[in-house]
Amino acid sequence: MRRWRWLPRAVLAVLGVAVLAGLVWVLGPGAAWVLVHFDGVTLTGKDLAGALDAIRGRALAITTGLVALVAVYYTARNADTALRSRTRPQPPGSGPKASRSSTRTLPGCGFSA
Repeated sequence: MRRWRWLPRAVLAVLGVAVLAGLVWVLGPGAAWVLVHFDGVTLTGKDLAGALDAIRGRALAITTGLVALVAVYYTARNADTALRSRTRPQPPGSGPKASRSSTRTLPGCGFSA
């Protein structure tokens, strides 16, 4: 099933683009549509401006939460990968080559040269 390894990443990329497009739409003209169709209210004047501002703020808060969730997942996965690569035994000959000059210690300090 190596042919389909790209599919989960492609689905996540499409979902990310869809969320970004939805955010841009809600921050623009979509806020009025959300106000009428989801909240079911029709306002004018200062009340309309305040309600549109609240909808845009709600959209930004939700998007910020989603971005934070992705960042936490990425950080946890990166830490797990680093830990696994650190604790996994390396096959012989895959590490750095030790030469005679790199294994000597400098006189008086104990550091490798």
